[in-house]
Amino acid sequence: MKGMKKALSLVTVGAVALTATACGSSTADSGTDSGGSTEGTKKLVVSAEASYKDFLEDIKGDFEAEHNVTIEIQEKGMFDMLDALALDGPAGLAPDVFIMPHDRIGSLAATGMLSPVTLDESAYTDVALQAATYEGKTYIAPAAIEAVMLFYNKDLLPEAPTSFEELEALAQDDKYAFTNEAGRSTAFLAKLVDFYVAYGIVGGYGGNVFGDNNTNPEEIGLNNAGGVKGLEYIQKWDNIMPVGMQDEQSSYDFMMQYFNEGKTAAIINGPWAANDVKEAGVNVGFAPLPTLPGGDTPTPFGGVKGWGISSFSTEQELANEWVNYVTNEANGNKFFEFNQEITPNPAVLEAIQATDNELAKTVIEQFAVAVPTPNIPEMAEVWEFKAALFDVAQGKNAQESADKAVQLVKDNITAKHSN
Repeated sequence: MKGMKKALSLVTVGAVALTATACGSSTADSGTDSGGSTEGTKKLVVSAEASYKDFLEDIKGDFEAEHNVTIEIQEKGMFDMLDALALDGPAGLAPDVFIMPHDRIGSLAATGMLSPVTLDESAYTDVALQAATYEGKTYIAPAAIEAVMLFYNKDLLPEAPTSFEELEALAQDDKYAFTNEAGRSTAFLAKLVDFYVAYGIVGGYGGNVFGDNNTNPEEIGLNNAGGVKGLEYIQKWDNIMPVGMQDEQSSYDFMMQYFNEGKTAAIINGPWAANDVKEAGVNVGFAPLPTLPGGDTPTPFGGVKGWGISSFSTEQELANEWVNYVTNEANGNKFFEFNQEITPNPAVLEAIQATDNELAKTVIEQFAVAVPTPNIPEMAEVWEFKAALFDVAQGKNAQESADKAVQLVKDNITAKHSN
């Protein structure tokens, strides 16, 4: 996952409204006769990335025994499965349960492809539950959390910077001077033309995506006073970092190359990049994003992956039992052991915080102040706010850039989401 996490568009088909006569779930073939008898062991099809197979194989036995069901694991790319759901669901080919990012909830729920779930809410953190909720209903059992954070080279910085002012001072050190461009520094790099990354600064100063806790697309606050202040601070860094960091395609690779080669002291990235950095031999440390000038705390987007239930499944109750089971305390601990991903179960978080796993503890700390990426369908259009990021990088006025980009977002919402 390199940077931007746009909500991918889903195909809406009229067949969604049809009643599915057969989905992934069924009775086992040996127990079903031509008359439709339901004798025998039931089957629940669970779809997930191949990397989750070992974890699922390890935990499925107890559930199978308790519920007299066979769990069939379907290895399929998460987005491939979601994009196929509109056609596979009505055709009876979709899985019963699948893992998905929370920002796809609105699109799937609005088109009738996702069933609400019933959860023990005490088993999840408030931020995770907020991410899982759409129009007052909960649609996924939160399974994994993430947010961008600060990576720093411990050989260059013995202690993690706690303020952006420290990073500004570091950029004055001649050893980080970018030789190809006078006055530019590689001390700190971040892909600030990526709205997913930049929102930590924009939101930290008070810019908000939608109104009413990110549920009202009629109100967009990215061009309010706080949002503009955030753009102005981003513009300051645009004038410090190499010009190549303004390139949407190559800036990420440039940043990672310089950090991995020890030419950059700190970067903003997500936990998905940690292994690459460690394999490069960097003595890397992880910390929450530093405070902004003035003392404001950055509020990056928080991402949640969770287990959802296809509305086409004929085993809704059993599927709901599964999504609670796979995210309970015991299995949340196993999930971390197998995949190093963090289930937002309070007991699991407490256990991880008692370890010396710096990356995992930083994810937990950063997610606690994160803003869940809005999950309403209109969020798909908000990524075009990147136009403002490119404009300020070219030296244009922040307020005018924000106003123009917000109008673009509003026009796209009207064109694509109006009834």
